[in-house]
Amino acid sequence: MIADKELFGHRSLADLVTEHVRREITEGAYPPGAHLVEREVAEALGVSSIPVREAFLRLVEEGLVVRVPRRGAFVAPASADAVRDLTRVRIALEELAVELSIEHWTPEDRRAAQEIVDAMSKAARAGDKEEFFHQDEAFHQLFWRAAKSETLLAIAANLRGRISRFLHEATVGDRAALEASADDHQRWLDAVDSGEPERAREEVEKQIGSAAARIIERIEQSQTRAV
Repeated sequence: MIADKELFGHRSLADLVTEHVRREITEGAYPPGAHLVEREVAEALGVSSIPVREAFLRLVEEGLVVRVPRRGAFVAPASADAVRDLTRVRIALEELAVELSIEHWTPEDRRAAQEIVDAMSKAARAGDKEEFFHQDEAFHQLFWRAAKSETLLAIAANLRGRISRFLHEATVGDRAALEASADDHQRWLDAVDSGEPERAREEVEKQIGSAAARIIERIEQSQTRAV
């Protein structure tokens, strides 16, 4: 339950319900196509249906949930076309983020980013996919903040659910795959730390493109098996 005010302070119940359902979707507890029933979610979290309804509306805007007339809310299905579309937008946003980050880069940013990459490597060696995913999110959020652009932050926040789902899908794999991904993030960080915008943009495009290709391959394989 999340209805205890001591747990959320000034944050609204709708904020907390949105965060909870978003996390359940991105981590696979609610798989693509799952029916989201307001009453059931409200009872599970110990809240009324009002914040749940608001949460569903927000998640529709994020692209994680779809509403079907007379049927209700469902987790949006994963599709190769949706991944390709998000990939184009993500590459543009992340390239801008690293370019702006280079302009404002500080030793404190470098230390914080390195701590995250080190934590990713540790999680990868332990085979802890969920911790790896959370550190992955923190890594990208650091660069959005370091860019010092309120507009970029607002756009990234609006796409948060879709990007989180993308990152979670990208972290699926065995220990070797996670370790390779941690190494990729080290190269991303080193490219920004080099102060060379072109090098950083190239690393962004290569890594996001490769991750998208892996996700699309899994989606298409699952669709083939379903036929």
